[in-house]
Amino acid sequence: SGANMSGKGAKGLLMGKNSAANKDKEKKKPVSRSSRAGLQ
Repeated sequence: SGANMSGKGAKGLLMGKNSAANKDKEKKKPVSRSSRAGLQ
């Protein structure tokens, strides 16, 4: 359970970083919006 929790935390951190990067990309490339939807 503990290992799972730490894994979840790392995943959340990665997702947060990805979200910020995607937001930055969206400003330059509107296409990234649809590619992001495909990822989710």
